[in-house]
Amino acid sequence: KKLPDKLPHGDVTVDPLIAQAVFGDKIPEEHGNFLVYWMTESFSDAFFERHRRLREFLGFDFAHVFPREPLTRIGETQEGYPIIRDVWGGKVVAAPHSTDELESPIPDITRAADYQFPDVKDFSFDNLERWARESDLFTVCQLDTGFFKIYLLIGFTKYMFHVFDHRAELKLLMERLTDLQIRIAQEAVRRGADCIWLANDYAFNQGPFI
Repeated sequence: KKLPDKLPHGDVTVDPLIAQAVFGDKIPEEHGNFLVYWMTESFSDAFFERHRRLREFLGFDFAHVFPREPLTRIGETQEGYPIIRDVWGGKVVAAPHSTDELESPIPDITRAADYQFPDVKDFSFDNLERWARESDLFTVCQLDTGFFKIYLLIGFTKYMFHVFDHRAELKLLMERLTDLQIRIAQEAVRRGADCIWLANDYAFNQGPFI
């Protein structure tokens, strides 16, 4: 009998606590909101080498990366947390273990046609290219699609209502997002991605969607 191929091993990110347990130390990049760092910052040499070695140690088959979304710091909260604006036009607070939205990119769904989506050139592919060039891992590039991205543009609760009362506007946003993500995917493949992972996260443990 021929043994089937094993399931590929990997994950979106690896908790910094695991890296610290494996290597016995901590580096500056592993402080604060780690997922925000993973998605938005250019990896330092020390950080990349550490997490490449970590994935090899864990027996991973793939590295999971994103088209990097550079952030603009526009202030801070009374607690000292940075207030940032992303390439989509949203304004959020980056707390140590979460992000809290202050302003959605599309506050009024009736003006959906006026919203300007970012362009491919607004994203950076430097981290993706590095995984493709400097590791032996299968390089997966994640794109947030459909429901997952649109509710981040208009707000989660509003999305639920607009499915019923503003279907035409939601359809328009979905079509424009799809066009953008196709172009981002083409660029990611050109930069070395082996796979495009389309994320559409309905899996909320206590949420209203199933």
